[in-house]
Amino acid sequence: AAQAKLRRSMEITKENRELQIMSLQEKLREHLAKVQEVCRNSESMSKELEERLIQKYEAYEENRNNQLQSVVKRLQDHAKHIEEVCKASETMSKTSEEKIIQKMENALKNREEHFKALQERLKDHERKIEEVRKNKMTMSNCSMEGSVSC
Repeated sequence: AAQAKLRRSMEITKENRELQIMSLQEKLREHLAKVQEVCRNSESMSKELEERLIQKYEAYEENRNNQLQSVVKRLQDHAKHIEEVCKASETMSKTSEEKIIQKMENALKNREEHFKALQERLKDHERKIEEVRKNKMTMSNCSMEGSVSC
């Protein structure tokens, strides 16, 4: 009977050990399932995060390219404006230069005409003086001769 009791005790211990082992194995399976689920979630989160980062980077690149294009367009417009202003300035310079030259030519022409008019008046004055001298000389000659016919 002691042997039977001992066997029975050994069987119960064996059963308890097997139950504990099975319980531990079940816990390990559950833990493994949870770990695998966490890994899957981690992978999906990782992929989702990677997709978000890619989208953000693409948006950043697109915005950067748009800004660069905007700056390039503004610079082109500015360069075009500068070119137009330079052309207008050159045109105005040429026009102003032509006007100044024309005014100087007109002034020179007027001066020459005025100078010629003065010379002509001077010659007329000299002729009149000469005529008056001749008349005076003839009158003085006439008065010396005492003739009435002068």
